[in-house]
Amino acid sequence: MRTLLLGFSRCVHLEVAAALSVLTPRWPLLVASPDGRPFRVAEGLEINAEVAYAQVPVAAVAAVVVPGGDCEAAVVCPDTGPLLQALSARGVPMGGICHGALVMAAAGVLRGRRCTHVCTPKYAPGDAFEGLRTFAAPRFAESRYEDENVVVDAHLVTAKPWAHLEFATALSRVAGVSTAGEAAAALRSLRGQGRRAERHGYKRYVIALDRIPGVETDESVTRAHVRWLRQLEADGKLVAAGPFADGGGGLVIVTAADHGAAMELAETDPFVRAGVRRLSVREWLLSCEENDHLGMA
Repeated sequence: MRTLLLGFSRCVHLEVAAALSVLTPRWPLLVASPDGRPFRVAEGLEINAEVAYAQVPVAAVAAVVVPGGDCEAAVVCPDTGPLLQALSARGVPMGGICHGALVMAAAGVLRGRRCTHVCTPKYAPGDAFEGLRTFAAPRFAESRYEDENVVVDAHLVTAKPWAHLEFATALSRVAGVSTAGEAAAALRSLRGQGRRAERHGYKRYVIALDRIPGVETDESVTRAHVRWLRQLEADGKLVAAGPFADGGGGLVIVTAADHGAAMELAETDPFVRAGVRRLSVREWLLSCEENDHLGMA
């Protein structure tokens, strides 16, 4: 069994490098190109193809990886649709990142499926990308777009280009190469995070703003507090914020280098400066699938 790389001229190798590094230890790489000839990727490397699309042994393919990039050669190749449809009909795990999703859509395997891509006005705006949007729209017409970094629908995985590491772990899970915990560990490894770096990467600080009995807050201070929150968000420091429903105060969760930096940040809050909230700051470790729930899952 092999991992099929659906290669084509000017595809982006970086977007699929992580996925291939996870899949190929289980299933060796099989590189295909539209005509079976070598092709040069966007980064300038020339890659030799073993077979043309029409010659791919469908029964021997365990997983398919479709890169993004200038995908016209793959879309217009008459053998792309029959190949991907045959693989999809067998339930072969298939992942397309960036314009790789467009290749899958043009091949007809995303009909009625949830998917994500960047061929929208939000990510391909203005006149410069009008041709791309016009080209992509009818091909995605029968799929269900979700504005997420990675979308999994049964055996099909699609992703935006900046989510290439998450794409790798999602495809590895769909392919049965790894469990959720193993995929999370692989993601940490691909990110180059050791245990200490990992803990730091998932460290947050909770700023508790408790209401002081008998002390009222006027609207101007509240509006100043909201401006402070918006500035935190603009600076990329705000994780979440909001008041308690019982009116007893609220929480602000931020990223900071250490406890001291978080305290300095909290002390700039207009609520604190005006003396209308009692302040405390605590370190909080985010427990999630990506960090194997702090190594305890």
